Amino acid sequence: MKTWRLELALAVVISAVLASAQTATPDEAQTLESQGKLPEAAEVWRTITHQHPNDAAAYASLGVVLSRLQKYPEAASAYREAIKLDPRSDRAYSNRSAAYKKLGRNEQAITDESEAIKLDPSEPTYFDNRGLSYAEEGDYDRAIIDYNEAIRISPRANFLTNRGNAYQAKGDLSRAITDYDRAIQLNPAFADAYNNRGAAFRGKGDLDRAIDDYQAALRVNPRLETAAENLAAVQALRKRAMK
Repeated sequence: MKTWRLELALAVVISAVLASAQTATPDEAQTLESQGKLPEAAEVWRTITHQHPNDAAAYASLGVVLSRLQKYPEAASAYREAIKLDPRSDRAYSNRSAAYKKLGRNEQAITDESEAIKLDPSEPTYFDNRGLSYAEEGDYDRAIIDYNEAIRISPRANFLTNRGNAYQAKGDLSRAITDYDRAIQLNPAFADAYNNRGAAFRGKGDLDRAIDDYQAALRVNPRLETAAENLAAVQALRKRAMK
């Protein structure tokens, strides 16, 4: 009798453990994400993928959390599984592209972003992302082509600023400033646009306007270290010029 009761008790415990394991849900994972508990959220998503190995969305969500944890190789693997299960997922290709970019695998990043564009050519961020990858490769002409398309679909301050950066890298400071002007008109609180326009004015030798822009960038974002460094450098240049 005692043996029977012991076996029954063990069966109850095992059943409870199995039931607990089966309670992992997307809602639970998303709640943990919203609470900033990313490692715990990742474990829940992993459990879901084990329970539902054909759930492409679960693998994609796991990839997002792993990317936020800066575990880019694991994130890329999760996106790979998501793509195997759902080859039409443009978002999975784009997210894997971002992971590859963090790993310094720019060629693969461009390939994946190109696939995302094929699947959804109406999404401007895909063009912008590929443009950024081309810019990192030093291919500013192809970057500008992609930024043009992103801006055509949806003119946004960050797209315009990215194109301005490409023009500035090519030495076309006037076009760069025009793009930064438009970016600031669209979003007067976009510190990067002020900072980068300041760099363009500095390149033109207009130190006063450069200083104004760096100061504006710091008013918008006092923690923007590059703006503070640029401001100090230009103020020192102006002091030397006045001697």
